[in-house]
Amino acid sequence: LLLILDGYDEISEQMKKSKVMNDLLSPYTFYLDECDLIVTTRPFTCPEVLSGMGHHCLHVEILGFTEKKINLFIDYYFSKSRVPNKIMSDQLKERLQSLPSVQGMCRLPVVLKIICKVQEYLEDQGLPRTMGGIYRLYIKRQLLNASKDLKIADILKIPDHLLPGFSPLCQVSYDFSKTQKLVLSVEDLG
Repeated sequence: LLLILDGYDEISEQMKKSKVMNDLLSPYTFYLDECDLIVTTRPFTCPEVLSGMGHHCLHVEILGFTEKKINLFIDYYFSKSRVPNKIMSDQLKERLQSLPSVQGMCRLPVVLKIICKVQEYLEDQGLPRTMGGIYRLYIKRQLLNASKDLKIADILKIPDHLLPGFSPLCQVSYDFSKTQKLVLSVEDLG
């Protein structure tokens, strides 16, 4: 089981001090023996997370790309893609200029690679305006690649009935992040 606690520094102080959170982050909690935990946070805002997790903790800091490195990565990605394409590289860089919230996320290498992949899938079609839209297309493409039964070429038109559980799972994830709920029960899944 992999549990990801994304944005620890963004949760309330009350939640940080809760028993559930303390147990979750404690190196002495044994009820999660078979669980890997990834906590993302800005380390300077939550030094207690790094100091309290003990010797089982691996600290990795992602500094992120500069604007110059973002452009270099995009150029490199599209020069090595299945069909090298300088035009697509330039289109993506231009599109990102018009989407500052998406462009800001490109500082994270994994996010930038996902954005490049989605642009590659879409070819001449425009990149979605939000990270949610980009992730949705990426996940659909991954599902399409993983499924031997799907014969649909256009990832934008995969009918919802071919993706059972996809939208409800996205809704549960959104609701949990909005309410900062940590424990998932059978009732939550409907």
